[in-house]
Amino acid sequence: MKLTILGSGTDAWQLPKIANRYPPGFLIEWGKEKLLLECSEGVRFRLVKIGLDYASIRHLAISHSHPDHYALPQFLQSIWNKGQWSDLKAIDHSLNVYGPKALVNDYPKLWNLFRPQENFPPLPRLNFFPMTENKVVEISGAKLSAAKVFHGGGKMDAVAFRLELPNGFVIVYSGDTGECQGIRQISKNADIFICEASAKIGDDGSPVKIGHLNPYLVGDIAKNSGVKKLILFHYTGLDSDEELAAECQRAGFQNEIVIGKDFQVFKF
Repeated sequence: MKLTILGSGTDAWQLPKIANRYPPGFLIEWGKEKLLLECSEGVRFRLVKIGLDYASIRHLAISHSHPDHYALPQFLQSIWNKGQWSDLKAIDHSLNVYGPKALVNDYPKLWNLFRPQENFPPLPRLNFFPMTENKVVEISGAKLSAAKVFHGGGKMDAVAFRLELPNGFVIVYSGDTGECQGIRQISKNADIFICEASAKIGDDGSPVKIGHLNPYLVGDIAKNSGVKKLILFHYTGLDSDEELAAECQRAGFQNEIVIGKDFQVFKF
């Protein structure tokens, strides 16, 4: 079983302090199965960089529809082109997409903006799963569930994901979230908690007004949820790695802390 960070940064990846950290993306592999968390800008190129055919992805979980997490039309069009211009015929496959209800319901409107004519390009077969509260989807022996979280000032339909693998190992992914009951509940007893920390140290407004966590709150959530290993992502780079880790520890979290970087790999 393996977790690969494809993107640990923000949509401002070109800034000097954030160079080489692209928008969020994570690949979880167990047995012969793969789950891609987020479909951010250029994620297909990062999949190619680690030696994986992006057209082989069959399961995709998207936390919300902000564009630094959600470039699904570009991803799908690239799969179609790959199938048309090669002998792989990648378009023949189906793709299961898991996300918040609004993202699922509004996808046809988004796609209509991208296709230049009625039936071009034809899509891979899309199976959408709105991840509402208490819904559990089984993927090759693993269980995927979600919780509603606070983001976009409460106006964004956003979820965090929990993946319980066949051996009982639990990975929780926050997506973008502020302080809320949803993130505190879904992260309970996670073996790995992948958590955003977009708000700078000392920024106490973003967690409750916008919906981004500061590292102190991340540490507090991880401590009270019994998290075993914490991986921070979606941080700005304006605070040092050492400062980020120290803030989590100041909140009382004493287990392993990783300041996520693109293309790190974790085996478990």
